[in-house]
Amino acid sequence: EYRMEVRTGVRRKRKLRRSRWGLRILRFAAVLVSVASLSLFGRWAWQRSFYDNPDFRLMRVELAIPDGFSGARVLEAAGIEQGMKMIGIDLEAIRDRLASMPMVSRVEVPREFPDKIVIMMEEARPVAWLSCPGKGIDPYSAENGWLISEQGTLVKCGAVTPRFATLPVIKVEDVYVPESGMVVDLA
Repeated sequence: EYRMEVRTGVRRKRKLRRSRWGLRILRFAAVLVSVASLSLFGRWAWQRSFYDNPDFRLMRVELAIPDGFSGARVLEAAGIEQGMKMIGIDLEAIRDRLASMPMVSRVEVPREFPDKIVIMMEEARPVAWLSCPGKGIDPYSAENGWLISEQGTLVKCGAVTPRFATLPVIKVEDVYVPESGMVVDLA
């Protein structure tokens, strides 16, 4: 007596398992393509809406600067021009450039969309000259002079005015290489 076992549907089950894996891979690929498409579309929409949009160009600059400062000189130091893309303007770099100008104690540069930048500057109020002959820092000198402000920060002298001629001189033997905004510790 011979017995023969016949399994029916094995091939069909294998095909079904393979088609399920194929379906999973297809779904994963569809999700991947959808995410990539949404990402590219989002980038394109951002670029088109803000960066390439002619409405988001610098058209107005409002200056709130002290009387002794020239508006043209401030704009030149800021490095901005009418028609620049608002998104591409580096406000931090503008602040740094303006803060390095002589006699500037504080700078704020907010951006107001769609087309305006405001530049607000405060003039330093010097209380004394810094003198360090070893470093070439001379009082009463527009080129090599450094002033100490009320807040104790160093301010590069732009021009010697009669107001500065009466300020006292603080002489030190050695000092770090001075930079605008550096806090002076004279203790």
